[in-house]
Amino acid sequence: MQQTTNYQLNQWEKTDRILMADFNGDNSKVDAALKASADAVAAEAAARAAADAAEVAARTAADDAEIAARTAAVQAARDACPLVLLRSVTTSVDANQIDLSLAGIDWENYGDILIYMRLTLTAPPAGVNYNYQYIPVRLNNNSGSVYTSGGTAGTALITLLVDRVGVSFSCQIPRGNRGISALWNGMNILNGYQYFFNTLTSCNTDQLRSSFTTMNFISQYGLAAGCKIDILGVRA
Repeated sequence: MQQTTNYQLNQWEKTDRILMADFNGDNSKVDAALKASADAVAAEAAARAAADAAEVAARTAADDAEIAARTAAVQAARDACPLVLLRSVTTSVDANQIDLSLAGIDWENYGDILIYMRLTLTAPPAGVNYNYQYIPVRLNNNSGSVYTSGGTAGTALITLLVDRVGVSFSCQIPRGNRGISALWNGMNILNGYQYFFNTLTSCNTDQLRSSFTTMNFISQYGLAAGCKIDILGVRA
């Protein structure tokens, strides 16, 4: 009786005697070969899955380590920098008043509070002609004579001269327990001339600083969209 080359399965000829054992033997060989092939395929798939999982785990661990390192570096840079951005406001619409929130500032955590602002006027309404406005700055919308500058009482913490081109101002609020004393600095270009002022103004109320919730910038005709105000704290 002839047999196949690879698995030695029986190949009968006309003169061969057909026996059940030969059939059973061939089926056993085929079954064993198929099982071995299936096991090999399953083992290869398992090995690939394990390798893929290991690669994903390694990449995830590397990404987590990189994120942690970057986060630590950013935090270290922030800790090393004395300035902390407490809030930033850019107006999106024209307004006659901009209220800068002071709520939530822990004054005791900072040596000074620095306020930087750029104010621009709106176009004048019909029938009105102006190139600049005086913008009073108040606290908590208080318009009473509770502000002093050079010993003179007034109705505003300071009055800013703002033109339609736009003016940049800064304000330094030194650390203190009561009231607000503000050192204002600004530069204005009006009719081709530069005006620079450096004026110390203070609020003479005996209220705790935490009682001041807003700093109010008030315009008769309007402050333009895009006015920007930033508050920074200097770490104590």
